[in-house]
Amino acid sequence: MILGVYWFYEFPNKLYEFEFFKFKKGLGGLGSSPAELLTTIRCQNSDNLILQLQYLIDKYNDGKLFIYSKDNYLKISIGGWEIFDYDFLITKKVEKILQEQKTILVKDYDFRDCEIIKLTGKMADRQGAYFERKFLQIVGSEIGKNQSERLAVRMDCNIIDLEKNNFMVELVNIARAENINVLYHYEKPFQNRVNLMIFFSNGRQGINLYKKQDVNLFCLENKLDILFQKYDIKIGHIGGFEYYPYSSKEEKIELMVDKDYFLG
Repeated sequence: MILGVYWFYEFPNKLYEFEFFKFKKGLGGLGSSPAELLTTIRCQNSDNLILQLQYLIDKYNDGKLFIYSKDNYLKISIGGWEIFDYDFLITKKVEKILQEQKTILVKDYDFRDCEIIKLTGKMADRQGAYFERKFLQIVGSEIGKNQSERLAVRMDCNIIDLEKNNFMVELVNIARAENINVLYHYEKPFQNRVNLMIFFSNGRQGINLYKKQDVNLFCLENKLDILFQKYDIKIGHIGGFEYYPYSSKEEKIELMVDKDYFLG
């Protein structure tokens, strides 16, 4: 699964601008729909243009494109439930191809009875992967820097106070081994134990078109399960709401990248 900084509800105006593509924000709730970068163009040779786009996705194989094709008109969509930096940068590459092919931006076109083409890189279907959770929760966030959101994994537990530091050292080692670069927590003591709210995530994904960081949540949870057997760890919090760790608002950072997107 891909964790980290993404966009869905808003467009990162300060980071990207496009000549051909428009941002369609995602919708949550009952009428949910993914966010998209969309364009409709007219070209001289749609087969050749689609071939160029296929070469692009073969090279940058963490990307995918949806194409509606009819009569040398194409509607191109890049999007999903999380749009990462990688996807915006792929869109930049697509725009360069559109410019080189001397395509013309059009307002709209009737794509009824069109051919629908999906170009998918071999690494592109990892985000949003389902896993049977024992104690980890997949959580989003409020809107943050540059209209971004953050996808993270959260774990609520409590531990004997004297074991906490050693536990956190081992937790950092597990995070590093599982391709996780962001690890922080909130804590609140109760009697001889400490309530912990722990977050695992990553930073911005695909800067300079480096591959998105894949996190195997099955493997992460299995390793945490083994760690729970070593220490006297209980799932959940104890002591009532006044001992809820987030109420402290004092995060303890173990690993961090792109801090201003998480804690700014």
